[in-house]
Amino acid sequence: MQSRLSRLIPKWEFWPGIAVCTTLSALLLASVSGCGRNNATAGGESSTNVEALAVTTTTPRVETIRRSIIQPGFIKSIEETPIYTKISGFLETVNVDIGDKIKKDQLLGELWVPEVAEDLTVKRKKVTQGQANVVLVKEALKVADLNIKTWDAKVDEAGKGVERAIADLERWKFEYANDLILVKTNVLDQQTVDEAMNQLKAAEATEGEAKAKLAAAKASQSESIAKRDKAKADVRVSEELLRVWEREADVQKDWLDYAKITAPYDGIVTHRYVHTGHFVQSSNSGTTSKTAEPLFTVMRTDEMRIVVQVPESDAPLLKDGAEAIVRVQSLRRDVPGKVTRSSWSLDMESRTLRVEINIKNPLENPKEELQAGMYVTVTIIADLPNAMALPVDAILIDGTQSYCYVMEDGKAKRVNVQVGVQNDRWVQLLKKQKPSTKEGEESEWVKFTGTEQIILSNLSSIREGQPVTMK
Repeated sequence: MQSRLSRLIPKWEFWPGIAVCTTLSALLLASVSGCGRNNATAGGESSTNVEALAVTTTTPRVETIRRSIIQPGFIKSIEETPIYTKISGFLETVNVDIGDKIKKDQLLGELWVPEVAEDLTVKRKKVTQGQANVVLVKEALKVADLNIKTWDAKVDEAGKGVERAIADLERWKFEYANDLILVKTNVLDQQTVDEAMNQLKAAEATEGEAKAKLAAAKASQSESIAKRDKAKADVRVSEELLRVWEREADVQKDWLDYAKITAPYDGIVTHRYVHTGHFVQSSNSGTTSKTAEPLFTVMRTDEMRIVVQVPESDAPLLKDGAEAIVRVQSLRRDVPGKVTRSSWSLDMESRTLRVEINIKNPLENPKEELQAGMYVTVTIIADLPNAMALPVDAILIDGTQSYCYVMEDGKAKRVNVQVGVQNDRWVQLLKKQKPSTKEGEESEWVKFTGTEQIILSNLSSIREGQPVTMK
């Protein structure tokens, strides 16, 4: 009996353990089952009974977006000119050095070129010779004109002599004929008739002589006219030759004037590359000669050129005449100005637009404060008028994509957008993405209509499709 009892005791201890385990398992299952029911209930309530989020909205509107473009830049002179020589020679004098103020046409230096001066002397002597030759041929022309007048008078005289001879011949012809009649009637004797015949022959000879004199006078007249025409041609040729020699002398003088190196404008000498006695090459000495080098570099300082490179994104906003403020770092002062010009074409490497602002120098008389090479910071005020815009706070960014939330049918809808220029208040709206209506079709980008209700507030709490209501 004792051994049976001892064998039964473990069984009694085992069954109460089983009971306890069964009870705990039932409780755990009930607990899990209850939690599942509660979550399901909560989930059902969130999908049907969630309270709409109160938000403020706005619509896109047309605004002028004013943007301040701030970029570093530097100062250049309005003009910078390397001074070369047109002719080769030895530098005889140097009259200026770096930092010297110069005036237009001031002599900077002079070359020694004796061969050019000698050629000028020879050409000037030829001009003098040509001038004397012109005087000579003009005098010959005057003589030819007088000679023509003389022979005109002689021709006239000879013509009258011919007329007299003809008249005298006609008279003696008549006398002789009449005497022949009278001698037949014994009124005149034969001697008288013979005398008349002799007079007739003399008149014929005189007529021939007069005609010969007239022909000789006309020939001499023609010769004098030819000489006059030749004299006129000689005058034209000598005058033309004189002009050629004068032109050669003028050109040679111009070449000699190139020996004088002068300033092209009022300014300042910034570089000097030569000294007295240097042999300098002309700038047109040809491709086989050593490349010419400048003698000096000069700058205009009455006006300075502010150069700034504007990024491509801001380039479309820039217009000539836009207001600008130039901050000169070394002077610690701001200088107002306006955009004078731009290169229009962007630099292919830096993708920037060269913009220039001209500023009068000196800023305050008489000190020329602006110097070439100074560093500046330029602020350009650029306006984009008539831009469809939204407040900056309405636009969110996801990676590289900009988007906003639009209130449609009481829910928040995410809309991808393309934006343009912006400042601290406004951002330009270019296009919005319109969802495709057909499966597989790409979304279309369209312009804003201006009636969209864009959500402004609680953007960090909004999700796609969330119920919203206007405050």
